[in-house]
Amino acid sequence: MEKIYGFTLTKIFEQASIGKWGVSFEKFASAPMTTLQSVGQDDAVDIMRAGFCPLLPVLVKLQWTLEAKWQQDGHPAEPYRRCRNLTHRLGVSMVCGHRSVLAA
Repeated sequence: MEKIYGFTLTKIFEQASIGKWGVSFEKFASAPMTTLQSVGQDDAVDIMRAGFCPLLPVLVKLQWTLEAKWQQDGHPAEPYRRCRNLTHRLGVSMVCGHRSVLAA
C-alpha cells in the first residue's frame, strides 16, 4: 500500500476525516495530495508528522471563514499557510495554536 511520509493512505484518510467531505477512499487513493488540498487538509500529513491530528472538518470550515475575513481586511493568507507547511523540513518549528513544536 502506498505511503506518504510513512503514513498509509488509509490512516491519512481516516485521520483527516476525508470521508466526511463526501470523498470516497478510492477517489482519495487515486490523487491523495490533490484531494487533501481540495478539502482544506493540504497540511494534514505535516500535522500528523508533528504528532498532532489534522483539523476536523468543522475547523477547516472555520479556517476558511477566518482566512476569507483576513483577506477582506487586506492581509494575504498565503504567507500564513506557507509557514504552517514547513514541518517536513528538519529543525523547523511549527506553530499549532498556542504551541510551538520542533519537527523531527
